[in-house]
Amino acid sequence: VANSLVAFYLKTQRVESARKVFDEMTERDVISWNSMISGYVSNGLAEKGLSFFVEMLCAGIDIDLATIVSVFAGCADSRRISLGRAVHGFGLKT
Repeated sequence: VANSLVAFYLKTQRVESARKVFDEMTERDVISWNSMISGYVSNGLAEKGLSFFVEMLCAGIDIDLATIVSVFAGCADSRRISLGRAVHGFGLKT
């Protein structure tokens, strides 16, 4: 239910509400993290999405293809080409 609420808030451009729900979640899975990363990027907050990706890695959450796609979009939006290359290499290893 919480993942659906996060996704709803992000689709309606209520990023802070989504973040609040995310922060209050007792269990966060890869879908929760991907929703936030994708939501930040799609709402024009690419740098925040990329920072969130780093938080995801630090939290020990395994990434998936959806993570990589969202991070690539964030790298393109923020013109962080070198980071995109690093993520590409990281994605190939996982």
